[in-house]
Amino acid sequence: MSFIISAVSCCLGSCFNLFSSEITTPKCETYWSNNETFLDNEIRFYDSKTNRETAFLGNFYDEALVFYDSAWYPCAEAAFQAAKTLDKTKRESFKNLLRTGDGYDYLPGLETKIDEDRVGHKAWYLGRQISPIRSDWEEVKDQVMHEIVYIKFNNSSILKKSLLATGDAILLEDAPNDYWGIGKGGKGQNKLGKILMQVREELSSSRSSSSPRFHNIDNTGLRKRISF
Repeated sequence: MSFIISAVSCCLGSCFNLFSSEITTPKCETYWSNNETFLDNEIRFYDSKTNRETAFLGNFYDEALVFYDSAWYPCAEAAFQAAKTLDKTKRESFKNLLRTGDGYDYLPGLETKIDEDRVGHKAWYLGRQISPIRSDWEEVKDQVMHEIVYIKFNNSSILKKSLLATGDAILLEDAPNDYWGIGKGGKGQNKLGKILMQVREELSSSRSSSSPRFHNIDNTGLRKRISF
């Protein structure tokens, strides 16, 4: 792949708006500045080990916190995996994940992960251990993913600009999962990639009257989607 690559800007520490759930300055982010955009018609992403330049698109990206269902999570993957259960006690382990020193450094597979991917991998692994999974998970998981991805990019001006800088490129999660990614054979459903493109479109027209917003929370923990 060939990209127009501009400088990486990194902010140390997180700054929160005390009167809202939004992150005003993510702790560390990448932005292709000077209005430069990606040139490729297709952009593949997964994790930092696979491609550092596009890792911000993936759920393992741990450089911006995600506020979901009244709680902060270290990355989108942690928020998504936690949503598999409505038990708030079980969700606690996902909220406190760290790259190292959180009590989960023994999990299998971590030895092959670089630092930037460790939190997301831990969340993914712990999510597979949840039992039982909420009964409506198969029905709501796409909506949950959309909400989390929207929140991740909408709450960060730099991440939002980075996503919009991909233009109209086709976003492909180059992951072995046949549902969220394109799968090992490249024929997967690419649900995450499609959600990212939907969110990109929503954010590009966020000032219009039909802009999608999330409002209130129902008894399943899902936000009700409304239009203003």
